Amino acid sequence: MRILAGLCLMVSLMWGGASAVFALPMVDVQEYGTGFFVPDDTSKYDSPYYRYFDQDWEWQHTAITDPFFNAQLSISSFDVDDFLAPPPHFPETNVVYAFSILLNDWMPLGTLQGTPDAWSYTTFDVSHLMLEIMTGLRIKIDIDVNNVESVWAVSLAKSVLATDFASPPTPEPNPTVPPSAPVPEPGTILLLGAGLAALTLRKKFK
Repeated sequence: MRILAGLCLMVSLMWGGASAVFALPMVDVQEYGTGFFVPDDTSKYDSPYYRYFDQDWEWQHTAITDPFFNAQLSISSFDVDDFLAPPPHFPETNVVYAFSILLNDWMPLGTLQGTPDAWSYTTFDVSHLMLEIMTGLRIKIDIDVNNVESVWAVSLAKSVLATDFASPPTPEPNPTVPPSAPVPEPGTILLLGAGLAALTLRKKFK
């Protein structure tokens, strides 16, 4: 309990001081090189990336310790048949979970949405998972939960954790470098520079 109280205090201090510093939108992308994210578009139907009901898996995002006010998790998936089901099968349902430090258990975020034979994002609000984001958000996918045989499969291209409405990259698989530390959204770097310059001038002429 003391550890948990300490973590909560740290979060409170972080939020309390957020207004006194620049909160840069941050983006952390997990893609090929982590788990079973596809390396390129031509591999989307290939094993081990195109995965069925008994091939659930998990991954972890790099910790984001900079102040933020909200966070979104966007998962790029291919071939989600969530409305097609030849009898006697059920539609494809892929449930996404996040690991909760407070509950010490996995909690559902929702299901992947998409269209057959196409890449698309499903976005979840994870603003309530501040502790988890600060220590490295863990995500798990339970594939095709309603079927007990290989009916539907899905491929994932990337998992994007973005703070303060930072823009994710396109959903198609296009990794150029291995997953790395979270980086500020490019447009915000210019804003930060302008803000720092303004503060410098203000102090100079005081």
